[in-house]
Amino acid sequence: MEPLRLHLVQRVRLRRPEDRRPERGAIDGVFVFDYMGAAEFEWGALPGCLKELRAAPVPSPVPLRVAEHAAWFVGRPELQPYAQTFFEAELRHPWKNTTPKPYYLKESSGLYWSYHPDPSNRGRDVFDGWWAVDAGRSWALFRTEEAAQLWWDGLAGSWPKSLRVKIAEKLGAVFKGRAPRGWF
Repeated sequence: MEPLRLHLVQRVRLRRPEDRRPERGAIDGVFVFDYMGAAEFEWGALPGCLKELRAAPVPSPVPLRVAEHAAWFVGRPELQPYAQTFFEAELRHPWKNTTPKPYYLKESSGLYWSYHPDPSNRGRDVFDGWWAVDAGRSWALFRTEEAAQLWWDGLAGSWPKSLRVKIAEKLGAVFKGRAPRGWF
């Protein structure tokens, strides 16, 4: 395995079911991306990596473990060791750990604080996923199997029918009792 090249990791949040927006698509409608700078948003890194993920056959989410913590990997199988390395390194306490990470991130991933919600967080953000935005080597990691499955479904460009039904029920008044075209 060649060294882990990792610079941009997009922090991802899962929208609450009542805030999901089908008109925005199967990824943007379910997930919110934390603004992390021009490279991801203005310079097109996110759309490019999303195209890459959609073009390659990606198996269903794979669970990863580090001690008592679990995450679900979505990406090409040959990239799974990189996600495991990232998961292990990011679970170490950011200030108490002196072991250098085998990569450099442009911004903090927030993964440690997402897995350790306690009073020391002092309002730090909790994220549901992390998307490695690296051309040719893009993958994602999620705290829950549900989030990973929604991402995987989104790569196929579809919302699972069970989710479409839940959202349609919540938004019944908005759609005036009619679901959007192509939902069923």
